[in-house]
Amino acid sequence: MSQLYIEDVDLGDDVGPLLKEPDRAQLDAYVKAWGTTTGRFVSDEAAQAEGFTGVILPGNMSMGLLAQLLTNWVGLEGKVKRLDVDFRRSILPGDKLNCSGIVTDIQIVDEENQVTLDVYIETQKGERALQGTALVVLPNKG
Repeated sequence: MSQLYIEDVDLGDDVGPLLKEPDRAQLDAYVKAWGTTTGRFVSDEAAQAEGFTGVILPGNMSMGLLAQLLTNWVGLEGKVKRLDVDFRRSILPGDKLNCSGIVTDIQIVDEENQVTLDVYIETQKGERALQGTALVVLPNKG
């Protein structure tokens, strides 16, 4: 993993894409580790009773995909300070996901090199399942 520095970033820079296609086995492993044993994340019948076509990914799992996009981008010396998202659509196992972002602000606050980004996950249908903002901190080259 190469390190990104504040000097390498410009307004309007694209971040990603990080392409993901979570499957049912990954969902099952995630909810097992999370400790969830019932509901719309583990049972097609429970999901259908709530109006879904089948099981859906938990919001925290899909938000974790955006966190992966950001941590990959900032490198080992950078850090993700904040990630806020709005959940707009359900994500199903097998959906082809494009996790991406765009740099919207760069500033120094209390001696921190802060970069603000608009981030989102888009499905193969072109629908934004999640969108939000992130704040990351990047090191200087010197």
